[in-house]
Amino acid sequence: MTDKCRLYGVEEELRQSHILPKFIIDYFKSTGSRFIRGFSTPNQRRQDGIKRNYLSHQAEQDFSIREKWFAENFFRRFMDDGQSVFPYDKNLYYFLISVLWRGLLHQLELPEIYSNPQLKVLNETEAEWRTYLAENKTPPRFSDVNLLLTDHIKTHDTGVTGLDYYFTRMIDFTILADDSGQCIFVYCKFLKFVVWATIRDVRPNINKELIISKNEGVLRYPQSVPDTYMIQCLVKRAESIAAMPGPSDIQQDKIIEEINKNPDTLYRSAAGAAIFNDWRLDQK
Repeated sequence: MTDKCRLYGVEEELRQSHILPKFIIDYFKSTGSRFIRGFSTPNQRRQDGIKRNYLSHQAEQDFSIREKWFAENFFRRFMDDGQSVFPYDKNLYYFLISVLWRGLLHQLELPEIYSNPQLKVLNETEAEWRTYLAENKTPPRFSDVNLLLTDHIKTHDTGVTGLDYYFTRMIDFTILADDSGQCIFVYCKFLKFVVWATIRDVRPNINKELIISKNEGVLRYPQSVPDTYMIQCLVKRAESIAAMPGPSDIQQDKIIEEINKNPDTLYRSAAGAAIFNDWRLDQK
């Protein structure tokens, strides 16, 4: 289709681009199920992530440079190699903003987001991030980006089922906000990476080890998260997803049938490790 590129504003043929970079979707599928199920449509099996006609060829190319950098310098080194110290440059900040921006574009299509007067500030956020991504102008207001690396949970007393699977496997885009609109975050998680940008918060950001510099820095794992409010937000998000209706009986039968074809594949996979760890935690 031909329309205006959401990044550069030029009218060109738009690509059907992934909201979340394709290398992450491919990794998710290669380390677990071949299919992806959305939270709101658990009975639909997709073989790919969400796509939208947002970007021109040039915009995709510019994003792909940072995606390649992140895949090689962060993603595979943490997921596969167990690296714990990550020096980084301005590519990390750009990559995280680009992912959050694409997720925000998608969220702004949802009636519960664009019709909420408390969330009008998200339109300003989208415009500011777009200017940064297109023109390299530092976001003056919405620049606080945080990255939390996770791993398998050893123990917890939250009462939430599937907590390990959420924090190590799930893909999730949403807007985290309180009822008053005093705390608003654009949020994304994929596998063991949890990312959020602070849009509005009456409290100072005390998560020093999670804040990503716009230029360069070093991220070390494991990290500490002294902000108990944010931890509660993440757990509540996992709890709300766990409470959503699951696949129908027919779809559950299909899942079991798929597992039974080659059960060892699940047992050896990263998805299986999370499922079995949650089962162990639930027994305590």
